Amino acid sequence: MLDRLEVAEAIYVPSIALGEIRSGFLKGRRPKENETRLAWFLSQEGVRTLNVDAAVSHRYAEIHRALYARGKPIPTNDLWIAAIAFENSLVLYTRDAHFSQVPGLACL
Repeated sequence: MLDRLEVAEAIYVPSIALGEIRSGFLKGRRPKENETRLAWFLSQEGVRTLNVDAAVSHRYAEIHRALYARGKPIPTNDLWIAAIAFENSLVLYTRDAHFSQVPGLACL
């Protein structure tokens, strides 16, 4: 997966994922060092942060309803991340199997 990121024209990082990453930093032994490295990564050309807006909130509701109806709920943060990816027509690079439950979401 890392090799694909290195050649990508753009990398979009959902703000929800940043919250999860930073939460992990605070549980670890080197939160300041990790935050510094993250700040460097986010400052690179072609790296952008994507936030929740009204359109994403509608997409979230649609995905949530569809998964609930199928009896396949996924964690709330993953719903938000999926909604951001969907709404921005992005391929989601992940190792998290939860995302395979989201119908129509492009994942690698």
